[in-house]
Amino acid sequence: MKSVLKKIISILSVVLITVFYSSCGVKPPKNVILFISDGCGYNQVDATSIYQYGQTGQQIYEQFPVKYAMSTYSIKGIGYNPDSIWTDFKYVKRKPTDSAASATTMATGVKTYNGAIGVDSSKSKLENIVERVEKLGKSTGIVTSVQLSHATPASFAAHNNSRGKYEQISREMIMESTVDVIMGCGHPYFDNDGNIAKDTTYKYVGGNETWQLLMQNQAGSDADNDGIADNWTLIQEKSDFQKLMNGSTPKRVFGLPKVRATLQQSRDGDENRDVTCFDDNSIPEIG
Repeated sequence: MKSVLKKIISILSVVLITVFYSSCGVKPPKNVILFISDGCGYNQVDATSIYQYGQTGQQIYEQFPVKYAMSTYSIKGIGYNPDSIWTDFKYVKRKPTDSAASATTMATGVKTYNGAIGVDSSKSKLENIVERVEKLGKSTGIVTSVQLSHATPASFAAHNNSRGKYEQISREMIMESTVDVIMGCGHPYFDNDGNIAKDTTYKYVGGNETWQLLMQNQAGSDADNDGIADNWTLIQEKSDFQKLMNGSTPKRVFGLPKVRATLQQSRDGDENRDVTCFDDNSIPEIG
């Protein structure tokens, strides 16, 4: 019954959206981009605005005409009760969700347990939004500033009962998914600062065998279901990323910058950096 209801809701949503655009004489969007900030909530948005401008409400997305909130608590969480949160701050620390359960909820609309990647509470695979739009013939991509098989990006392209199985997850993303673009960190040969690493790990790129295939542009799946494997074109150099901005592009692009963990967050700090926030003179007077 639930699956039937979901299909009915999905169909109605498509119909309503189509009717809306037709009645308003507005062309439907050509591209849809979903941005996810890790651990972000209302307070983080306020903190960002205060850091940049000295006051809240200054982020461009806060000016959007339509804004919604989304609950991402896990299936074993205690839910979201504003009254309880206001009266007891420790409330939010009770059975908090994690990135895997949150991202799976965002990608599928189904609540699940902490650590789950694209599966429900019974560990059954869930169809995510990327897979759904792929069936409609749309191009899709996943770009992240962390390891490509980390919980948030993985939940939009893989299915696993544990977020910690990085090698299995990345292998599925590379060898089985039908997405057209994957970009993220996890290079086996480099450390967090982009230097040659003392150790080598292939867990973020599907294991050594998958990595070897990637380097030879022989890794991939039949993404368009025509019976022919659509292999990834691997790019690693900054110049290759920049070339994608103009001209023709490969059918499928796998972008792996030369860094292990993250593009920026895990790098060693530089005490000599000139880090500035808002100009004190720009703060409006209050009162």
